[in-house]
This record gives sequence, C-alpha cells and structure tokens, in this order.
Amino acid sequence: LLLRYYRKQKAIDNDVKKESGTKAGARQTEDMVRCAQCQVHLPKGESIVAEAKYFCSEAHRRAYSDQAQ
Repeated sequence: LLLRYYRKQKAIDNDVKKESGTKAGARQTEDMVRCAQCQVHLPKGESIVAEAKYFCSEAHRRAYSDQAQ
C-alpha cells in the first residue's frame, strides 16, 4: 500500500512539474510595501508610488499629499 501511494504521489508531482514548467510547489514571491497613509502592507506591484512613498490607493495618495501641505 505504501509503495502504491508513493508511486501515485510521484506521478502527480511529475504532472504538476510538466504543467507549470517549474519545480512542484515553487511559488513566486513579491516584495511587500507599506502604505504611507494607512500603514497597510500590500504587494509592491499593486501599490502606487509617488514622492518616493508607496500608497494602497489613489485616494490615500491624495490624502497624504493634502496633509503634507
């Protein structure tokens, strides 16, 4: 039974490798940044950059710049 289970898992892992083109279980990671207005962490790719600061939304970018004035 253990041998069958191992062979089945090995076959599943090989199928996953073929589909994804990478090692099974490999994940891509992205740097996290903090919104200068609300301090929420979000992926860097989803953030808005202005004045060398990161924001989670356009509304928070405007609110931060309004506070600075």
